[in-house]
Amino acid sequence: YGCTFCDWGQATLSKIRQRPLDLIKQEIELFSELKIPSVFLADANFGILPRDIEIAKYMADAKQRTGFIKTVVYSTSKNNMNRNIEIGEIFYNSGLIQSYVFSLQHTDAEVLQVIDRVNLPTNKLKATTEIFLQKKIPTSVQMIIGNPGDTLAKWRRTLMELLEINIHEQIQILYFAMLPGAPASDPDYIKKYDIKTSKINYFPNLGSQRVLDMSESIITSTNTFTMDEWIEMSIFGRYLQAMHDLGLTKVLAIYLHNKNIKSFTNFYSDLYQQLQTNFPELFDSLRIALKTWITTDNSLLTWNPDQVKESIETENKLCFHFIKNKHKFYDSVLQSIKDVADNKIIDLFNWQQDIIIDLEYHPDKGVLYQSKYDWHTWYQNKNWRAKIELRKESSRYIDTIIRSE
Repeated sequence: YGCTFCDWGQATLSKIRQRPLDLIKQEIELFSELKIPSVFLADANFGILPRDIEIAKYMADAKQRTGFIKTVVYSTSKNNMNRNIEIGEIFYNSGLIQSYVFSLQHTDAEVLQVIDRVNLPTNKLKATTEIFLQKKIPTSVQMIIGNPGDTLAKWRRTLMELLEINIHEQIQILYFAMLPGAPASDPDYIKKYDIKTSKINYFPNLGSQRVLDMSESIITSTNTFTMDEWIEMSIFGRYLQAMHDLGLTKVLAIYLHNKNIKSFTNFYSDLYQQLQTNFPELFDSLRIALKTWITTDNSLLTWNPDQVKESIETENKLCFHFIKNKHKFYDSVLQSIKDVADNKIIDLFNWQQDIIIDLEYHPDKGVLYQSKYDWHTWYQNKNWRAKIELRKESSRYIDTIIRSE
């Protein structure tokens, strides 16, 4: 595999070098003995070789025996889906991963051709996510913003396609960094697509206190999108993460789409427009912050509308702002679905609000909610076209992960 954004060294497309299996197992044992909590596998495509299943099983066994390694991060092979599914199931069942991650970067055929990438066809991707759904293994995806050949319309469409193929745990949005050894850094490629870059800092300017240069050059304009369109692509991506990944509207959106009431595209487009109207200062300030970030030495982390911990990502700050203004936010949601809202949808809408952890939440008390239908069981079963049963009593939701400090 040799995508234009990748820089795995000068031997990217050469023969795979296999390290001795016994040495790999010794290293896993050493990591367990040293109580290393997390390991990042250096393989560019873990799962490309049949023996990778044996390595995955050995890591899972080591964790079961010793408690370590606790988590693993890895880059999956791109087209060996049967093997990837088996490895994903091994890692998930042993607690080494929280979700299976697809590395797609984009779904539009023209964009993929420009970045010299081949993904599985959409129908095969959906069949694979259905398998994970049946196994109740959450799925996430890595996407890149700033691909040459992309447009604002294509970007929004590709994000909706991810939801349509049942990727609902997390959409990781990465920037197209111009790595020195990657094909995208070739002068002819840059000229062909009229690539413009911005040098950005991920952390606030520390002046003389900065030990390492944490900046990098990312693509913010090409012959298919302007810098202002790149900003709009960024905002829509972070908005979708706040709504869907972080759960503000996820269950409602999944129900409406799978019952053929309102597609993901229509739901999130209508809601986006409604929020732009009801929260104009929030979005305008984010536009200014993004423009400042890619044109100056400032960090995007300085955008902080509610003065929360500065290092929190943009999508989390958006989510926090909407939770802080919960009634105004869900009034906006209701306005965006008023054309389809019957009694059952209103019941789900109320349940969706009730299960959100807000500023009044206490982990020892949980959240008491009432609904006419058993939305919790319906969502947990992941059979989203199934009938929703009537509920006979109220329930209490207690988050067992969040603890009071």
